[in-house]
Order: sequence, then C-alpha cells, then structure tokens
Amino acid sequence: MGSSGEDALKVRSLLSGRASVPSSAGPGGMAVAAYEAIYARLLSREIAPGQRISVDRLVRELSMSQTPVRQALSTLEADGLVTSTHLTGYRAAELLTREEFDQLFEVRLLLEPAAAAAAAQHRTEAELTAMRELQAEMRAEASREGTLPYSIFAQRDGQLHELIASAGRNQFLHDSVARLHSHVHLFRLYFDGAVTEQALDEHAAVVDGIAAADDRAARKHMKDHLTRSRRRLRKAFE
Repeated sequence: MGSSGEDALKVRSLLSGRASVPSSAGPGGMAVAAYEAIYARLLSREIAPGQRISVDRLVRELSMSQTPVRQALSTLEADGLVTSTHLTGYRAAELLTREEFDQLFEVRLLLEPAAAAAAAQHRTEAELTAMRELQAEMRAEASREGTLPYSIFAQRDGQLHELIASAGRNQFLHDSVARLHSHVHLFRLYFDGAVTEQALDEHAAVVDGIAAADDRAARKHMKDHLTRSRRRLRKAFE
C-alpha cells in the first residue's frame, strides 16, 4: 500500500477512536471484540432499550474476563448507547422520542451541510482516500451480504460523517457533529436494508462534491442526504 493509503488508514483510525484489532491481539483487542459484540446486540435490540445489562452474563456469553467487557461498556457509554449509575450499573439507552428525533435533525441540517462545504475547501488527499475506501467497503459488504448488516452500516455511516466533518478543519464543528452520535441513535430506531443502496448513492454524491472542491455541491448533497434520511427514519414513529 502506498503512503497515501497508509495515511488514509491512520486518518480513519484516529477518527473512529478504535482500531480494527483481532481479539487475539491482547487486552486491547479483547476490548474491541467485546465492543463490537455488545454494539451489535444494542443496535439489533437484542439488548432492549432501557434493559439492565448484566456484566456477568456478558462475561459468560462472550467468554471473556470482566476487564474488556467493562472497557467496552465504558466506550459504549461515551457513544451514548448505554447509561450507568452507581447503584444500578449499566442499562441500554432509551430510544429517541419523536421530539428528540426532530431536534436531532434540525441540528444536523445546521451543522453537516456546512461541514461538507468546508471539507470541499480543505480536505487532504489522505482524507479523500479514506472517504473513498469507506464507500468501497460499504458497497462491497452490501453486495456480498445482499443488504448491509445494519450494525456495520451504522458504524461506517458514523465514520464517514465524522471524517467529512474533520476534513473541514473546524475543530468546533467536528466535535459538535461527533458528540451527536447520530448513527447509533438513529439506527436503533429503524433500519430497512432496502434503503441502504439509496444512502450509499447519497454518500457518493456528497463525496464527489468534496473531491471536486465544489463547496456548493457538497453542501447541497449533504442537505439532500439528511432530508431523505429524516424521511426514511420517520417510519419508526408511524
């Protein structure tokens, strides 16, 4: 792999905050494996919203010690997927209400089109390569699986949106987008594999605008993508 590809991988690793490490790679790898396993259960609602999470049960089911499981739960709490209290331990976060859903998209429509426009002006070649590689992975996984598993799609979606925000060179804007954790909240509400291809096409239009250094096109395509996503996800409340 060339230096630009290596730089792109570094960019994605830094943005995601978690490297893709096999569980055999020591304690850090075990924590990543625990995170991935619990994350999938939360997004699929195998662990239901509001349900108490038993650390001991996860230890048995995942065949791990308590340390990586607790590390994973701490990260999931930072991601907004679980909550913890001193007396009751961990619980799965509740789903968004309709009012919270509408408020989240109001904020996203303010922030993310501006972030895409800034990315078109300031992105590096390494960041553009990382965006393209994410898109290629998502399309390859969707093709292989028929429909892209939503836990994987949600992670890739979050990585792409954060990468776009980071490429704009506005730390306050990037931090605001990252703190929303939109992907984890929204994909717990509703996921229909049939719309995955639509989202991938919308992502492609945004990245094409960024690649062309066309800030107006990048802004427009991001706004269109978010507007269509809101329409698709509103089905959760019907």
